[in-house]
Amino acid sequence: MKRRTTSEDSTSLRKWAQELLPLSSFPEDAISELLEQAKLWDVSPGKILCRQHQKDKNVIYLLQGRLKLERDGVVYRHIQAQTDIARLPICAAQPRTATVITESSSLILTLDTDLFDIQTGDQYGYDVTEISAEDAASENQLLANVLLSYHEQTLKLPTLPETALTIRRLMQREDPDLQTIIRLVRLDPALTSRLVGVANSSSFRGVQPVRSCHEAITRLGAKHSLSLILALSIKEVFTSTNRQLLKRIQRLWHHSSHVAAIAYLLSKYTRLLDPNHAMLAGLLHSIGDLTILMQADQFPELLREPDLLEQTLCHLRGDIGALVLRTWSFDQKLIDVAIESRNYFRDPSEHIDYVDLALVAYLYSYLGASDKPALPPLCKIPAFGKLIKGRLSSSQSIDVLAIAKNELTQLQQQLAI
Repeated sequence: MKRRTTSEDSTSLRKWAQELLPLSSFPEDAISELLEQAKLWDVSPGKILCRQHQKDKNVIYLLQGRLKLERDGVVYRHIQAQTDIARLPICAAQPRTATVITESSSLILTLDTDLFDIQTGDQYGYDVTEISAEDAASENQLLANVLLSYHEQTLKLPTLPETALTIRRLMQREDPDLQTIIRLVRLDPALTSRLVGVANSSSFRGVQPVRSCHEAITRLGAKHSLSLILALSIKEVFTSTNRQLLKRIQRLWHHSSHVAAIAYLLSKYTRLLDPNHAMLAGLLHSIGDLTILMQADQFPELLREPDLLEQTLCHLRGDIGALVLRTWSFDQKLIDVAIESRNYFRDPSEHIDYVDLALVAYLYSYLGASDKPALPPLCKIPAFGKLIKGRLSSSQSIDVLAIAKNELTQLQQQLAI
């Protein structure tokens, strides 16, 4: 690689900066500071710009030429300069999620990561250029529209109600205050009615029926109440004026509720992870699908071509889901669930985590179903092996769900209301 003298290219750098995202949206003094320390490189074909799994201190932009991205030695993406996707940082996540290699003589701009992160709030710790699909030109255009809308702050990500945001903050506390929860729920009579119904279900029923918000939350417990309230609040966010899409959203939420109930029970009986957190993991594993479906009517080609909609869900669900959960300030454990929701053979650790539990619950949800998608055998995925090595054997885990069938059904109904 041969470095150019940036002082000789200061005018060109300014012009390029006006086209790059999110650089062009930074304050003028921040752009000047970044460009003062910027480096321009003339790079020949076949040179490695960054390596998968390694960290470095560069934000990389492609100004001229063509790159390829490899993951585990397999090329999965090509990026051409002066396209919409090339306006974004290349493979921005740290550690890098791919190895980036030049395919032609290229001009590369690198910026200091620390200075860049000061302006972005470190949002590029998440790899936006992972959102990709070059399988069809129409999907590439859809991808470009989604990405540009996001970076130009015109993408309509779903917004959580203020009550839900408060509940999420309470969930981060070790010992959430019961009185605060009760005051919040009392502001919503419909929510109060739902919680009272849950508290009177067979899963929680006591000697005396519950009649008030205070009694319901006391019986359910603060943490389980918070999880249910958040789940019910999230459900209200996802809707559509398009009847076809609304039915699809409702079916997906119903299935997510089933996955959540299974994750809750598996966690409860194995005691490997927190059941309430497991329930949210199951519920949010398809948050990206829900978001895409909610906005699909903005892209008429998705409604005209069902196969294109399925391809879009396949390619974008994890990345869009992560964007939504980051916007809602959820913790990384749940963001990982959205990103890895179909990565059946992931195996980062010998210890089970919430992604593992959501994957197992997702596959369990299709046991015996006649219309299930193409899925690997449950016993073949690493996550299931961790569950067996933990507290349940293969047959025992099925027995747990059979024995707790009523509890499973009721919990699913509670989430799907």
